[in-house]
Amino acid sequence: MGPHRARRIGWIGYVNTLPLTRALPGDDGAVIVDGVPTALNAMLAAGEIDVAPISSIEYGRHADDYVVLAGISISTHGPVRSVLVASDRPLLGLPGGEPVSASVFLTPASATSAVLLKALAATAWIDRCRLAFVDEPDRADGRLMIGDEALREHIVPRFSHHIDLGEAWRDHTGLPLVFALMCARREVLSDSRRERLVTVHRSLARAAREPDRGWASREASRRLALPEEELTRYMAGLSYELTPLHRRGLMRFLEMAWLVGEAPSVNRIRTVETEPDTTNGTREGSPGAS
Repeated sequence: MGPHRARRIGWIGYVNTLPLTRALPGDDGAVIVDGVPTALNAMLAAGEIDVAPISSIEYGRHADDYVVLAGISISTHGPVRSVLVASDRPLLGLPGGEPVSASVFLTPASATSAVLLKALAATAWIDRCRLAFVDEPDRADGRLMIGDEALREHIVPRFSHHIDLGEAWRDHTGLPLVFALMCARREVLSDSRRERLVTVHRSLARAAREPDRGWASREASRRLALPEEELTRYMAGLSYELTPLHRRGLMRFLEMAWLVGEAPSVNRIRTVETEPDTTNGTREGSPGAS
């Protein structure tokens, strides 16, 4: 098919997206493509999908290729429960004590969380640990977990020690942590897919302001066979908006990613704003973090 085919929307299959899932388009020609964050990152980069919630670090690495759909993210401002480093021994030394040397397996499903861990190790924990990152879990002292695997570990633990990276980020910066952004390829704005992108944007932005946490908690409990009350607490800790405070947290994360050599310098976030009551589609803005 040609470049102006029906839009292809990437979607993360973890339960943390459930509060927005029912805002996705139905039978109007859209194709929903499920994948883990790193898979969606690669598909959007290759042009195999047109819009997707991609890792914040992926946006930072390719900011000139994408625009951010304003008002939508997957974020937390404190403990997140689904991004953990799990181990059977402490990986951080006591403040003022000797740093701990340890190895950590980085899950291939993650992009933002892997960079976040590296950035925290190089800044917030620089006097408390000496972490080496490995690609074989059997050789590691700890392992980075994300998504449903991490959530299950939080609720039904197999390991004795856990570091919640959302909590660690909040303690270090005082800011929200933006794990993912809803991004579109820039060329979508200039062809026949633009009008449909506006429809998707409006629907998801409304859901981000009023996420369906009740249904999401019940559905997550059913899918994961975990207690609904635990999933309710989990959903309550997630944010789906992209406010000025979120943008400050995002810019701080991208700055730290640059400092540890994981992304180029990004000085602004390019967004697409949807005007609610016009037929003018979208207008591109480029407000910086406030």
